[in-house]
Amino acid sequence: MKEQHIIQYSTHNLAENNTSDWERLKSMNEDDIDFSDIPELDEKNWDLVEIVYPTEKKRISLYIDADILDFFKEQGKGYQTRMNAVLRSYVSAKRRKRTKTT
Repeated sequence: MKEQHIIQYSTHNLAENNTSDWERLKSMNEDDIDFSDIPELDEKNWDLVEIVYPTEKKRISLYIDADILDFFKEQGKGYQTRMNAVLRSYVSAKRRKRTKTT
């Protein structure tokens, strides 16, 4: 594994080393902004949009093998959401397979 170097800064350090020209930015209007590298949005883009509504969550008591729980917890905050995503992926795959065979 590659060694990683993590450098921590306080908000004070960041303010001291900030080279942004905030005054120029504040004085800009929309005509001063270069949007040339952003693709134009048109009706085709909206055809790709899918609205996903959150599903209702239910609280349960569940026994999980310790190593499985440890694996997800080691990945940090949000481990329960990731576990839910893995289960959802499994259910979706099974439903697709069932649909193909009927």
